[in-house]
Amino acid sequence: MWSMPNVKKVSTLKGHTQRATDVAYSPVHKNHLATASADRTAKYWNDQGALLGTFKGHLERLARIAFHPSGKYLGTASYDKTWRLWDVETEEELLLQEGHSRSVYGLDFHHDGSLAASCGLDALARVWDLRTGRSVLALEGHVKSVRYQGSPSSLLSIFLSVFPSIFVRLTILEFHF
Repeated sequence: MWSMPNVKKVSTLKGHTQRATDVAYSPVHKNHLATASADRTAKYWNDQGALLGTFKGHLERLARIAFHPSGKYLGTASYDKTWRLWDVETEEELLLQEGHSRSVYGLDFHHDGSLAASCGLDALARVWDLRTGRSVLALEGHVKSVRYQGSPSSLLSIFLSVFPSIFVRLTILEFHF
């Protein structure tokens, strides 16, 4: 890790056996972060490089990692076609979400913590109700990224094509529950 703007090395995070694929900072504990890795694990750290937890269970490499807005939970998206929700404190797997036919490549949580959105290489984005663990909406044509943005009831989804010509698809949905 490097401090800015001085570009001074602060710490080194050692623990993964393969490359890191994503990093996310805790929304609550500003000096805590989580990493996803091709070694099929996620790790929880402080900014001094101390390992605080390891999350194991995925069968393939991890693509993305995201903190729940409460900071108490961590979501991991994997090439094993699932995403999982973990308790940060106990390292316990709380949810194993299946619903994609190919790798899950994106994950984000709604601002109020009640919903999650996932997207995968199956060109499908799903919205999940975390209270029930069920998919409540499926959107075709999304691959790389989903993000909750703007108003608390909106989902911003971004589709990036892997074809030779670059195609960007932007969808904004409003939810009313």
